Amino acid sequence: MTVSDTWIRPGERYTADEGATSMTGVQALVRLAVNVRRADRAAGRDAALFIAGYEGSPLAGYDLELQRHADVLAAHDVVFRPAVNEELAATAVQGTQLAPGTGDARVEGITGFWYGKSPGLDRASDALRHANLMGTHPRGGAVAFVGDDPSAKSSTVPGASEFLLADLGMPVLYPADPQDVLDLGRHAAAMSRASGLWVAVKIVTAVADGMGAVDVAVDRVRPMLPDTGFEHTVDARMLQPRLSEMEKTRDGARLAAARAYAHVNRLNTIHQYGSRARVGVVAAGKTYLDVRQALDRLGLDERELHARGMRVLRLGMVHPLVPAEIEDFARGLDEVIVVEEKRSFIESAIKDILYHVPDAPRIVGKTDGQPLVPAVGELDADLIAAALARRLGELGGFPTVDAWRAPRRTLALPLVSRTPYFCSGCPHNTSTKAPAGSTVGAGIGCHALVLMMEPDAVGDVLGLTQMGGEGAQWIRPAARKSAPRLVPLAPEGIRGPAARDIVAVHTTRIMGVGGTGVVTVSQILTTAARFAGLEARSLDQTGLAQKGGAVVSDIKISRSAFEAGAKAATGECDLYLGCDLLVAADPNNLAAADPDRTVACVSTTKVPTGQMIVDTAAEFPDVVEVTDRIREASTDAVFLDARQSAVTLFGTDQYANMLLTGAAFQTGALPIPATAIEQAIELNGVAVELNLQAFRRGRQAVADPAAFAGALDGLTIRVPEQEPGRAAQEIASAVGISPESPLGRLVLGRVADLIEYQNSTYARGYAEFMRTVVAVERAAVPDSTALSEAVARNLYKLMAYKDEYEVARLSLDPRVDAAASAEFGPGARISYRLHPPVLRALGVRHKITLGPWFRPVFRVPRAGKRLRGTPFDPFGRAQVRRVERELITEYRAAVDAVLPNLSPGTLAHCVEIADAPDEVRGYEDIKLAGVARFRARLADVKERCDG
Repeated sequence: MTVSDTWIRPGERYTADEGATSMTGVQALVRLAVNVRRADRAAGRDAALFIAGYEGSPLAGYDLELQRHADVLAAHDVVFRPAVNEELAATAVQGTQLAPGTGDARVEGITGFWYGKSPGLDRASDALRHANLMGTHPRGGAVAFVGDDPSAKSSTVPGASEFLLADLGMPVLYPADPQDVLDLGRHAAAMSRASGLWVAVKIVTAVADGMGAVDVAVDRVRPMLPDTGFEHTVDARMLQPRLSEMEKTRDGARLAAARAYAHVNRLNTIHQYGSRARVGVVAAGKTYLDVRQALDRLGLDERELHARGMRVLRLGMVHPLVPAEIEDFARGLDEVIVVEEKRSFIESAIKDILYHVPDAPRIVGKTDGQPLVPAVGELDADLIAAALARRLGELGGFPTVDAWRAPRRTLALPLVSRTPYFCSGCPHNTSTKAPAGSTVGAGIGCHALVLMMEPDAVGDVLGLTQMGGEGAQWIRPAARKSAPRLVPLAPEGIRGPAARDIVAVHTTRIMGVGGTGVVTVSQILTTAARFAGLEARSLDQTGLAQKGGAVVSDIKISRSAFEAGAKAATGECDLYLGCDLLVAADPNNLAAADPDRTVACVSTTKVPTGQMIVDTAAEFPDVVEVTDRIREASTDAVFLDARQSAVTLFGTDQYANMLLTGAAFQTGALPIPATAIEQAIELNGVAVELNLQAFRRGRQAVADPAAFAGALDGLTIRVPEQEPGRAAQEIASAVGISPESPLGRLVLGRVADLIEYQNSTYARGYAEFMRTVVAVERAAVPDSTALSEAVARNLYKLMAYKDEYEVARLSLDPRVDAAASAEFGPGARISYRLHPPVLRALGVRHKITLGPWFRPVFRVPRAGKRLRGTPFDPFGRAQVRRVERELITEYRAAVDAVLPNLSPGTLAHCVEIADAPDEVRGYEDIKLAGVARFRARLADVKERCDG
């Protein structure tokens, strides 16, 4: 069916009578409740609708979306009651089917919606089994929306619910996209009324998170009721002999009524290509779109399919199958290939139907003698294409398939991956810390992220449990030996790019970090495509992205209607939009690029991962190396620091992705008119003017780089640097190196800082030690300054430790005032957040905020810095201060010990010792822990050197 040409605003997606808008699968579920009720009113039915369930990915957010639009629900007699668990929700929904028979019902029928993810279905199966035996009311109906996460991207176990749903006696519908959710959802409610059965709707992650154009008109679906002569009567008195009759009708007359409904409403469709089809392919739901995409990748477009002869069966209902439809589909075929995720469910059902049929075709699926369609993980177009290519290649007569099977490029990058981490300020940051040596039993939810973290921080994580089972692994004391321890405006008039034409389907992949607006960009571009008269569908692959992990959004655009999965297949990407460098460099994402096809537009901002924040040894990979690899995988590439540019131009990085989108558009790789993109930004209604300016500035960055650089330069805050004084230059000159060399500039800067930190005598001690190191390295390894540079950095770090005197000096530094005035304007108010050891000793557990009035107080410790390290130092007796002074002596001794043995062969070990102070960071207990690591590292390196 076609989609309406009338485009409605996102804010009207639940209220408009007709028209189309972009929706996710979850949003389509919300609209479904409205459409069911509007259809009832149009038919003159006095009814209501009740929704209950328990949240969980991939249906996470359904409850929140319902709550946000409570006024719309109330206007349509829809009651939403989130439940404390899935089984109670199922029981409540079944109550709606009993209500009309109580004698005091307000309406003549209530439609019930139950929702939950696949583990919730497991938990609620007893309640649902009872409910389906009782059955549904002919003027009510009950629909179970089950969220399946086949790859366990945001679950602890992979989900495939059709086996259990079939065992519960429920017909199972499987939508392919958001429009299907709305259409098949209407059919599910009507089928439930016609059959007396609960009807299940299987919604996988790609459908729940996917976005596409959805026609919201109620009369788009007009259910046809089969003439079965059967009407079920709900009965909750589950005792014999009534119980046997319930079981008999559930598996007999009621299931037959469901088959009849599916047949008359054409929920399953056969596509015939060519007069003599030899091969048939069967798929359902989202997998059907993956199959169409796979066929296209194999060169089997409409014309080629007709030439070679093929038949494709698209199943909207995967259980029960309609025997007559299967027999019609299979008639005359040589082979049927069943493509489905997980175990063989559809394949087994088809084999049962065709078992006694004469001249039935060969049926393959999970195996053809060898493993064929994978039974684990999530299927995509690449996996399906490989399976189809093998079968079609063996059958012969498919030349485009033979060409596709030729060797293809592979790509692997050993780079840092962006793993999710706890949100800033989240209690999990501290509540998951475990004592050293502890064994930890985690559960599902956010704290499952400990599996991706170092044991030193979170303990030895044994594994996960199901929801509610956390810690119960340890209820077996007898089996254990001991108990565990448990902005300016961008100029108008920028010239437009020479945009690529859309040959068939254009694919854009957008990659970034969860919570930074990647999904918003995807939604805006999808909407913009519709404004431009194009067909579009998208898929947001989020998973744990909301915890700082990677998020990937794929968008497919065509000039005409198309059937294909939204996920980008290998080498299929036209525009590679990398909002985060690490996610863009991930081999799994980069596999979608093709050096003869893909244009890359990537931000080079170095955004640390959670691991980098907690582990000082984890470093960001070399940016040049990463960008070079992306260049190799693309035909053209544009790189810019989108986050820093956005901060400079607009004062915040929240517009970085839209700025990068503008740059991508200007490359010509985004075949959507700028007017349509700007119209979609306006329709979105969030920070419209600034997002428009960000988009235009991004265009300027590509169209007129000099003007863009000038705009950034004019807004860049620059604080005048203080030139080293004569005293610093005189002291640094004694080291015996050129002041213009990198090492010379490094030493001079550190000497100048140490004079300010303490005095010239203190700085001279630093320079004299450096003179010794430089002289030894120059004699032993003439071409190297690696050791000298390491000592220059780390000795300075230890000597310039941040004590009370230094905090006071830095707080009164005129450059701090200049920087604040430059960024926030003259007279900017500065406050200080402090937590000195003396307050900690008095029991104050948090930092205190002190305003500008405290500045005169800082003058006292600043003037008293001459007392640092003397017997009169009031702060020097604290343990941390004593350790800080000891470290300077220890470090010098360690360096002195390795200098006599310095040679080209020992240089790396010596530099490793010199860099050991990098372990010492933070304050108080954190710093003391770092000191312990520093000392352990020194001992380890020394032992290896001695060995």
